[in-house]
Parts: sequence; C-alpha cells; structure tokens
Amino acid sequence: MAGIRPMALKLDFFMRRGIAELVGTCVLATLFVAIAPAQVPGPAVRIEAGRLSGVPVNYGVYAYLGIPYAAPPVGRLRWKAPQPATPWSGVRAADHFGNKCMQRPLFSDMVFRAGGNSEDCLFLNVWTPARHAGRLPVLVYFYGGGAVAGDGSEPRYDGASFAARGIVTVTVNYRLNIFGQFAHPELTAESPHRASGYYGYLDQIAALQWVARNIESFSGDPRRVTIGGESAGSFSVSTLMASPLSRGLIAGAIGESGAVLGFSNWISLAEAEVAGQSYVFPKAPAAIYAAGDEAHVPLLAGSNDPELSAAEFFQGETPTLAAYRHQVQEWYGSQADAVLTQYPATDGASARHAAEALLSDRFIGQGTWKWVDEVARAAGDGAVHSGEIEYALGNLAGNSVYTWTPDDEQVSQTMQGFFANFIKTGNPNGAGLPTWPTYASGQVMVIDVHSRAEDDGARDRRRFMDQLPASH
Repeated sequence: MAGIRPMALKLDFFMRRGIAELVGTCVLATLFVAIAPAQVPGPAVRIEAGRLSGVPVNYGVYAYLGIPYAAPPVGRLRWKAPQPATPWSGVRAADHFGNKCMQRPLFSDMVFRAGGNSEDCLFLNVWTPARHAGRLPVLVYFYGGGAVAGDGSEPRYDGASFAARGIVTVTVNYRLNIFGQFAHPELTAESPHRASGYYGYLDQIAALQWVARNIESFSGDPRRVTIGGESAGSFSVSTLMASPLSRGLIAGAIGESGAVLGFSNWISLAEAEVAGQSYVFPKAPAAIYAAGDEAHVPLLAGSNDPELSAAEFFQGETPTLAAYRHQVQEWYGSQADAVLTQYPATDGASARHAAEALLSDRFIGQGTWKWVDEVARAAGDGAVHSGEIEYALGNLAGNSVYTWTPDDEQVSQTMQGFFANFIKTGNPNGAGLPTWPTYASGQVMVIDVHSRAEDDGARDRRRFMDQLPASH
C-alpha cells in the first residue's frame, strides 16, 4: 500500500442546493432498477460457503441478494465479533434481500425491499455485469441512518447502475444501535480480543474480508476495492480508513457527508482500554489521522450545500436578522462576534443563508472537510443531507417523492461518471467530464446542471469552526 501514497488524490465534491427542487413533468421510470420477476435464475457461482444462483435485473446485470457473510449474531453470538457463515449444500437461491438489522422506523426517506427486522441480519448483496472481460473494480457501499437505521435493500443504494458501468457493486448490512455499539466490562473480559462495542464496525470489516476472499467469484478484483458511504456510511468509511483491521482490504474511499473527525465526544485512549475498544482503534481516530497513520489510499469526499435548512435553525421563528444573531449569541456566547464574522448576515434573506451554512457545518459539514484536510496534509499535496445518494448511485426513479427532469438525469450521469472513474482508477477525471482538480489547488467541484471547479470560499470558516470549543 505504500506505493499508493505519492499518487493519492485529495478530492472533494460540493453539491449546489436546489437540484432536487427542479420539478418537471417527465418521470424517468426507465432508470429504476427492479428485480425482474419470474425470470430464469442467473448463473450459479461458488463462494466459500457454497453455491449461489442470482437473478437478472435491468442493464444486463445479475444480482445475488441476501448472501450471508457471517453467522447470525444471535444467542451466544450476540455482542460478539462476527463469526464465519455456516456452509450450505446444494445451490442457494440468492433472489431476495435478507432481513433488516434491528431498528425502529425513524426516517421517512427510507424505503426497504427487505422483509422484517431481525438480529439475523448479516447479509450482503452483489451486482455484477452479465458480460465483461477480465477482473472488474469493486465498490462496497455502506448505508446511512445515524447507525440506528438503514439497510442495503433501499432502492437508492441499488447497485445495478454501477454494475452496468463495469463495477461490481456490494451493499452490506451491519448491526445498529445497541446491537452494534454496546460495550460492557463483562463483554470485554470474555472477548479473545479484550474488546467490546464497535460490533457494527467489526461487521463492516468482516464484510470487507469476505469480499477479499470471494469477490473473484463475481468477476471482481479484490485488489481494487473502493469503500463508499453516506452520512453514517461515510462516517464508517472514515473509521475504516483509520482502523488497522482494514489494512490491505481497501484501495480507495468515497465519503458523502460525514466523518469520524467531526465527532467531538470520542473517548480517550485510557477509557478505550478500560472499555476494551482499542482492538478496532489503537488510539483515537483523530490521533490516527493526525499522525498520518490512516490507510494511504485515494479519497473523494465532500458534503451537500446545505445539509440542513434554515427552518431547522429558526425552529418556527420568523427568519429575521435579529433572530439569527440572537441564536448565535445563545450558542456561542463570547465567541458570537467571531462566528458572525465567519457567517455574516445583513438582512433576513442573508440570515437564512448564513443560518443554513452554520447549521450544516455544525451538523456534519465541518467534520467531513476536516477529514479531507487531514488526508491532504498527510499526503503532502443545493441539496439537503442525503439528497445526493440517488444521483451518485444512478437510482433517481427509485425515489417517487420528486418528479425528476432531464436536468436531474444530467446531474446523475455526471456524478456517476466521476464516481465510476474514481472507483476504477483512483481519479475521477475522464472523457466527457469537467476537470476535477486536487484539493491542494484550493478548488472544489460543484456538481449541478453546469458542473465546474470553483474556489473553495468556505475553507476558512470550516477551519475556524474547528477551533471553537467542543461544547459548542
């Protein structure tokens, strides 16, 4: 992996707000990726646990769904590191999604194609082209949902569109909430690694190990695996880059709105040792990045503009200049004047924009960009939160909330093109796309109807935000 470091690209994306608001009359239903019913099963493949048959889907792609990559984490395996899946005899029909991990119905934008909730949920899904030559690059994508909700069956994460571009695509279920994060001294004492907690991350690492051992059966190249994710999934990508357990398993990383470096309440090393969590992280992730000890692989990361709306800042109040200044004073006290300098407003309209920028940075933007800064330093060189997922993965019509237009399709094609190039080569640039400069250039890529590189005018404010006390 050391040979990758000098060539590492420090890249970012920056969505303009409002793309999803470009409402028209044409529903691009042909983009929707659905399992084709009542069709002949796809070709059988052999993996370490047995044989699988898939199903044909749109775009000349086969899908292999609901593949167990680990044993069910139930009974004596609850709150344990994932164990190998139980082998089976005969040919297993991989024609439907596995169970969702235990969760409550928290987010209205989540639509599932899986069945009910279950602790027996450690499944992954693979999409691969029906026709291809040679070994193909691989994308392993982790869903968002605050580590309390989400599932690899959501239509917005469907992998057929990327598979049609010659990329073997994998989505992974991992344990959530208390099942994925519970730490306790007694669990630590009985663990062979003297570790408890972080079971969701251990699931993700187990899935990457499964990919390394099995993806060749689906025509994937285990040496060309890019990990990606949005929100909590992006948070996972940044943690996997930091964990020594993922070394040698990833060749690139894509992060959409979220990073471990934006999490100010990380426990200390001494606390981690007491809790038994140092198995995943030998020291706090921020210290790993500060020392340059993360995985030295190409990174493409960024956030949406804005991540949250002004309405969430003003909480029902009229968005006036006075209300904006009052809330900043409430949050920041003696630092309020400095914050208002970085997020200035002169009237109600500019107060709305300033509030969106400040709230978005506080929520998730600043941590994401700090991640990019740290990786760039170590190497030496209109949207809403989650609004970019369908664009990036080519699944617009899987979301029926909006009436998508040709402009939306164009943005999706551009974003998919950047991502596909990056997954294949570690560089998002390619024919038919605007040039994406490296992060060291001081520019970011604005992806919208007229995608272009622009000066990063928000870098100073994000670095200012990083200097504010954690209590804010």
